[in-house]
Amino acid sequence: MGIRTELIVNPPMPHCLLCTICKDLLEDPAEVSGCEHIYCRKCIEDWLVKNDTCPMDRQKTSKVSLKNMKTEVSDLKENLLGKEKDIQSLKDKEEKLQLELSGLKKALGAGLGMIRDVAAIE
Repeated sequence: MGIRTELIVNPPMPHCLLCTICKDLLEDPAEVSGCEHIYCRKCIEDWLVKNDTCPMDRQKTSKVSLKNMKTEVSDLKENLLGKEKDIQSLKDKEEKLQLELSGLKKALGAGLGMIRDVAAIE
């Protein structure tokens, strides 16, 4: 139901952003009043069709007692996903710099070879 956690590798996904029903990143999060556990809204609504307890601690609850947590969790997710994009950008830059460094080493090696050849002729 939620956003697949395999899409986020580094840093590891904080457990507070995961739905314990679907095991994915919270999507449209809803908090169960009383115990304050958070799930994807769709996951907990589907759960409550068949059960009248919180999936984590089995406290009695109902659909009516769900609290909207969208803003708080969305801010955390956006921050985390933004950092993931920054990390990927840095990895891409590092790869480009490694290629440039490799080219410079080859050019330097060729230049040193020419200097040795000239020195050997003289």
